[in-house]
Amino acid sequence: MSTQSLVVPDSPGPGAWVDCSGLGPEPLAQLTTGATASDQVRIETAADNNGNIGVIAASTPLVAASPVVVDRPISWMRAVRVSGPTAGLQVKVRTTNASMCGCGGGGGGGAATQPTTANKNMAALTTVNDRDLATNSVVAFTPVGWMGVFVDGVLYVPGDATTEAPCYFSGDGGVTPRTAGSVAAGDHLYWVGSIAGFQLTAGTDVINFLYNITPNSGS
Repeated sequence: MSTQSLVVPDSPGPGAWVDCSGLGPEPLAQLTTGATASDQVRIETAADNNGNIGVIAASTPLVAASPVVVDRPISWMRAVRVSGPTAGLQVKVRTTNASMCGCGGGGGGGAATQPTTANKNMAALTTVNDRDLATNSVVAFTPVGWMGVFVDGVLYVPGDATTEAPCYFSGDGGVTPRTAGSVAAGDHLYWVGSIAGFQLTAGTDVINFLYNITPNSGS
């Protein structure tokens, strides 16, 4: 596994650009366990350390132990503190993709994965009650590892064997939530508006799944 660390400024403002060439598209994880809900951090990517062609890769809030996916291979990255009182925060950029980090080694190593272009720009359904179906689109391919859900560009972390989350995946009509890493092709996404903070609206909200698949298993 290859990693890089981004230092979060102690007061609102951008941190220094860090060369993360070759990392992503993979989850980001905040290292500090002392982060609170009031600590809001944005991750930005750019083509160079002057900030050219900057792209906001993750919206606020990014808090401890909540993974955020960068949906493309990246080069330069920085952390931007939006708000929050906790000093000394850092974000680790990582990749577990063997084809990108040179992992594997002797004895065959692990199989490489690749991001899929499936399950992008999906139309949301209108939800009224918690645990309503979020979209008619199903998971196109069985993911390898963690899976992210973006609604209108904002990450909502799916429940890990729980329905007490902004959303969750299920293969039996929403009754049984999938554990993280066990989502399968054909699963549906279910929305929990009371936790997410809003209900979905058909014709307005757009959903994207971000996940990796094994090579040659799809596109």
